[in-house]
Amino acid sequence: MAAILGQPRAAGQAYNVTGEEAITQAGFAELIAEIVGRPLTLVPFDPALLARAPAGPVFGQNLVYDCHAVYTTTKLRSELGLRPRYTLASGLAQTWEWYPRKGWRAVPSTSPTKTRCSA
Repeated sequence: MAAILGQPRAAGQAYNVTGEEAITQAGFAELIAEIVGRPLTLVPFDPALLARAPAGPVFGQNLVYDCHAVYTTTKLRSELGLRPRYTLASGLAQTWEWYPRKGWRAVPSTSPTKTRCSA
């Protein structure tokens, strides 16, 4: 990501920096669960329920569609000529391992399905 900083063409743009492989949102969640060693259950959700949600963005709303979004580095490669040095899995694993080395640790939350980090 540091390579993007000096690129004037990157100003105001959003780029996926995920690795060479394409990955769906569900696949991304599964990969994170695998790396952090936590179980993951993807629960089917009826998109019709979104009609009852308050106006504005709804967290996780993109996970309910059959055509799940796919993250790729195509824009990053085509517009800036940059290629990731690491796979998404290795980059996430290195990031997860970095936290305890810097004094961050996982702290159980009151929810059985959530963990938060603290210094």
